This record gives sequence, C-alpha cells and structure tokens, in this order.
Amino acid sequence: MFDQCLYFNVNALSRSINRIWDREYQDAVQLSAAHAYLIWVVLGEPGMPQRRIAQQLGLARSTVTRFVDALVKKGLVRRQQAEHDGREQLVFPTAQAEAIRAPLEDLHHKLSERVSDILGSDAVANSVTQLRQTRAKLESSQTA
Repeated sequence: MFDQCLYFNVNALSRSINRIWDREYQDAVQLSAAHAYLIWVVLGEPGMPQRRIAQQLGLARSTVTRFVDALVKKGLVRRQQAEHDGREQLVFPTAQAEAIRAPLEDLHHKLSERVSDILGSDAVANSVTQLRQTRAKLESSQTA
C-alpha cells in the first residue's frame, strides 16, 4: 500500500534506527541517542548557541531547549548568556560530558560498523549521501 510513499518509508526507517540507537546509547551512556548527539555537537564546539545546535541537528529550537534543559539537570551541559546578545544562550559541555566523549565515539563506531556489516559500507555511504541531498533539496524548496 505504501511501497512508493516517501513519507511512510522514511518514517518507518527512522523508527527502526531510533529503536536500535536509543537502546545502544541508553545501555552505554544512559542517554537517548538524540541527547547524546546534542552532547557530541557541544563537545565539538563548546559555547555553541542553541539556535546553531538546532540547525546542526535539524531540530526545532524549542526541541533543543527541552533537550538542553534535560541535559543541564543531568549535569552534562551548562548554559551561559552570550555577551553580545543577552537573549542568546550558549551551551558548554561539563566535565561529566567530557568523561563520556570516548564512550560516545566508541559507540558511534560500533553502530556504524554494525550497520555497514548488515547493509554494506557502500550502500550505507550512498544512502546517507542520497538522504542528505534529498533533505537539502526539500529544505531549500521551503525557503524559495
């Protein structure tokens, strides 16, 4: 019925991936995959504004605010008001977040290898490229 439906198939794939990633991240670092990816972004660029985190992760700003709130409560990130704009919140990793950097990287490699073993590394690389291009085209058509 939905064999050719992009919406259905992308969402079904997303749910499958989310189940695997969330289970693995929960077991390894007691976080959802989404929260772990936010930490990864902030570890890569400490002091990143929340609006840029939202852009990097392709999430709504309100979603990032909720995620940051949860991670502040867990002691993994902290907020700081930007000097140039009092409305802008910068997000920094804490020492606790730094402590899980290696487990996050290890898990990322483990999951990437696992998926590549199942699908083949070329298929994964081609799929990711195609998905990124599709997303970019759809997003640019929304702003045009």
